[in-house]
Amino acid sequence: MRKLLTLLFIGALLCTACNNKNEKVEATWPDGSRQLVKIYNDKGEDAKVIGERRYYLNGTLQYEKHFDADHGYADGLWTFYHPNGKPFATGDFSKDHQLGDNWNIFDSNGNNYYKQHFDSVRVIELGEHDTPASIIYYDSTDRHLFQFFSNGNLRCTGMTRNGLREGPWTFYHPNGLPQLESHFLEGKENGLYVCYRENGIPYYRGAYINGLRAGNWEFYDENGNLAEVKDFDENAH
Repeated sequence: MRKLLTLLFIGALLCTACNNKNEKVEATWPDGSRQLVKIYNDKGEDAKVIGERRYYLNGTLQYEKHFDADHGYADGLWTFYHPNGKPFATGDFSKDHQLGDNWNIFDSNGNNYYKQHFDSVRVIELGEHDTPASIIYYDSTDRHLFQFFSNGNLRCTGMTRNGLREGPWTFYHPNGLPQLESHFLEGKENGLYVCYRENGIPYYRGAYINGLRAGNWEFYDENGNLAEVKDFDENAH
């Protein structure tokens, strides 16, 4: 009986501690749905923020953060989500890891962005709402860069080798469609180069050789019709 009373007393204390947490809607979307919610450790005047959740307009969770109540710095696991509800990134935050540690980054289908071998991964820049903005996967002298918009869509991806751009580099519009496709060899543009409008129709396309435009470059109007061709063959010599 005494053991039962002890368990009931502990349970009551835990429930009281839980009830002391106070969630407050700090901002709403125009339709009245919640946009930003902060979690406080108490309901009194001295309450400290211990958590924060932000929602997309469609109602899905955009991120969930945790904070140290005594000092206010980022603490514990932070999770960011794509608009479809699937995780975008998770990182371990603390006063010793202001840009997060032990990061895992996922595309909108739930797959890891980089599946090849790598020695380590590090977030080097946080963007809007502290969303991971620039991430590097390290593999010997290779650096695989991924940059993101705040909604988790890919903004840019490419690789450097010994500090120079190498291989394909692609930049994206916020809607997920390519904005620029290019190729590099030892830091210089080499190969196909295409620039696109937000609807996917190209502005122009052509080729680079050793950092210079070469051959015929095609320029397109807003409807995708070929508008002009320029010859850059003299640059290749």
